[in-house]
Amino acid sequence: MELVAALKALNGSNLVESFELGGFEWGTNKTSLPLRATWYKGSMYGAFRREFLHEAVMGTALGPILDLMLKPNYIRHPDEFFFPTLAYNSQLRLPGACHLERLRYDLCYEVR
Repeated sequence: MELVAALKALNGSNLVESFELGGFEWGTNKTSLPLRATWYKGSMYGAFRREFLHEAVMGTALGPILDLMLKPNYIRHPDEFFFPTLAYNSQLRLPGACHLERLRYDLCYEVR
């Protein structure tokens, strides 16, 4: 019951930890992302909407980012970059993604 209440409180937002790249730039091979996206690093664990996950994994619009992440030995720990990067780039227009221009905290979800 508590888990259901916590997920309902997210109001359809994704919940994923993320922070600025800072000292983790080495993990990206200093590569720019396609689709004018910005790198974010965080946990590979989170609470995501089904539509977000479907678009992230099965959708074709994010193919260039997914292809870059899946290159063997190109990105270190791609699982810690993939979902936070998708969730915090509002221009990708993914369901439940964070739509704040500038983040002050490392968690983003919509409160009503």
